[in-house]
Amino acid sequence: MFRKLPNNPTIKHIYSILSTLFLFVVISNQHYGVLHILLGSLVPYFITLFVKGSLAPKLVFVFAMAHMSYTHIYRQIYDYGGFTMDHSGPQMIMTIKITSFAWCVYDGSRSEKQLSTYQKSKVIRQFPSLLEYLGYIFFFGSFMVGPPIEFADYQQFTSLEVFKDEKTGKLVIPNGLPSGLRCLVSGITCLLCTVFVSPNYPIEFCLSSIFYRFFYINVVALMNRFKYYSVWLMAEGACDISGLGFNGYANGEAQWNRVSNVNIVGYETAQSPKMLVESWNTGVNKWLKNYVYLRVTPPNTKPTFVTTFLTFGVSAFWHGFYPGYYLMFLSAAFLTNVANSARKVFRPRFLESDLKTPTRGKIFYDALGWFATQTGVNYMTMSFLILSFKESHIIWSANYYIVHAAVLVMMTYFSFVRVKVAPHPASTKPMHFTKKAN
Repeated sequence: MFRKLPNNPTIKHIYSILSTLFLFVVISNQHYGVLHILLGSLVPYFITLFVKGSLAPKLVFVFAMAHMSYTHIYRQIYDYGGFTMDHSGPQMIMTIKITSFAWCVYDGSRSEKQLSTYQKSKVIRQFPSLLEYLGYIFFFGSFMVGPPIEFADYQQFTSLEVFKDEKTGKLVIPNGLPSGLRCLVSGITCLLCTVFVSPNYPIEFCLSSIFYRFFYINVVALMNRFKYYSVWLMAEGACDISGLGFNGYANGEAQWNRVSNVNIVGYETAQSPKMLVESWNTGVNKWLKNYVYLRVTPPNTKPTFVTTFLTFGVSAFWHGFYPGYYLMFLSAAFLTNVANSARKVFRPRFLESDLKTPTRGKIFYDALGWFATQTGVNYMTMSFLILSFKESHIIWSANYYIVHAAVLVMMTYFSFVRVKVAPHPASTKPMHFTKKAN
């Protein structure tokens, strides 16, 4: 229906607001929840309107996280570990939208030289009307479970600017139905796996005999990913059908990856935690990268482990206050740091002197990287699924805390050893290690 609306942004904003309110309030009966969404969106709007400078996005971030924390705590008290549908999910997506919006408005007051390439593409130079802003917040395709979208993308979409041919200036709106249907079919397939396959692999399997434990950790984690895949893919399909997912052309074919939630193939074949993170909950991870990770890094400096640790902490805080979230994300911060160090040390040994061409042995390095990444992350994901500290300890201790132990050993090793890579073209000289000076 959205594609059939007149070419008038105002009508599209009104449609987004009314259609989502109907589904959220009338169908889902979220009369109380919609008040939270309105409060949580209007306060940041007026903060960014009246407060100038970098203080505005910081105030919005504090307000958004505090408001969301109230919702998480309330739900945790009255529905501990439950799956009751309420406004917490949409509020989590809204938190991403309003904080990114505030930063982009602030970027609009800065010069082009101060902005990164990504910031230039999302900057907001002209403050939007309240109607346009609420249309962005309530856009039906991303309201419930994402994918979270940038205001600039929504604005270019509703104004049809994204569909203009760069050479002729004419509007050419491609058909997003095939891409949307592919997402729908994939989502339904994952949903069927969630309903009929996943129940056969309960998390208790991770406490089975030692021979099967690590195997079942990977299977249980995979089974639990299906439920996320299903809802994310169907939401992404809705965005593609509406046209929001259109991202230009490549080799003459329309690309439908402007907004997305997950790259299943990328995740399941990831050979490092970095590759894995980039493929999972991609909208959230873009937010963490561009509005947390890079924003807390001082200008002209490189991100440090503290930056990584803080980013994973914000991710846990965004999810809620179950102990399992913090156990998982803080453990993952150490795992990611170790994996980055290991990649710098070992990967060059499986490349030719140009550091690009793989050697014959690189296939074994890739296979080991895939196994270590998938198993390590799946092992740590158990606390995310279980939620409680006690039961997380039971699962991890049944597996002898083996991944934590491996991470600790490697952290100790890398804290005392540094790598020196032989310069090109001395490919015959082996890489050597030296102890760091005290």
